Amino acid sequence: MATTEDVRPPLTGTATAEPLAELVRAALVLPLRRSAAATAVLAGLVVLAETVGLVTRLTCRATTCAPWTARLDLDALGSVPRLLVTSVLAVVALCCWWAVLRAGRHGAGIWWAVLGLGASVLAAAKLTSLHSVLEDRLPDAQLVFLVVSLAGLAVAVVSGRWVRRGTRVAVVTWLALYALASVGLAAVSVVLAGAGTLPGDLASWVEETAEGLSAVGLLAAVAAQAREVSRRA
Repeated sequence: MATTEDVRPPLTGTATAEPLAELVRAALVLPLRRSAAATAVLAGLVVLAETVGLVTRLTCRATTCAPWTARLDLDALGSVPRLLVTSVLAVVALCCWWAVLRAGRHGAGIWWAVLGLGASVLAAAKLTSLHSVLEDRLPDAQLVFLVVSLAGLAVAVVSGRWVRRGTRVAVVTWLALYALASVGLAAVSVVLAGAGTLPGDLASWVEETAEGLSAVGLLAAVAAQAREVSRRA
C-alpha cells in the first residue's frame, strides 16, 4: 500500500525546509526520545559485553585461559560481543523489510528496500568478520572500506529523495556514525596496534564499543521511522 511518503516531492527550498543542522541534532537525540528504555538497555549491554571482552583479552595475555574464554573476546568470531552487535544489525534489517511491506513498491518502499539490503550486508559482514578478513588480504583495505562506505551513504541519500527529509536525515546520520566507527576507528586501531599490545587493545575496545552503540542508535532511528510509515499506511 502506498503512503504519503511515496508521492511527496523532494524539499528544495530553504524557506520551508527545516535546517539540516536541526535535523541532525534531532536524529542524534532520537534514541533518547523514542524507546529510551530499550535503547538504554541495549547500549548498556553493548558496553558491558565489550568491557568484559577487553578484560578477558588483557587477562588472557597475562595468564593462561580456558579455550571457552574466546567466546568473550572483543571481536573473535562467534564471540558474545560480536554476536550482540550482529543481532542488533539483523533487527535493523528486519525493521527495514517490514517497512517495505507497509510502504509499497514505489518511493519510500524502494528506499526502505535499499536500507534493508544494506543492513543485511552489514549484519553478515559483522558476523563473518569480513572487515578483518579483507584487512589481511588487501594491502589498501582501509581505502576500499572508505570508498565503499561513502558510496553506500551516497546511495542511501539519493534513493531517499522521495521520503520525508527528516526520515532520510535521521537514518543516514546514524548510518554515517556506524561507518565512522567501523571504518574510521578501525583505521586508528590498526595504527595503534603497531604502538604496542595495550594501546592496540584499548583502541579495539573504543572501536568495537562505538560500533555497537552506533548500531543501537541506528536501530532506534530505523524503528522510529518504520513506525511512522506504518501509521501512514
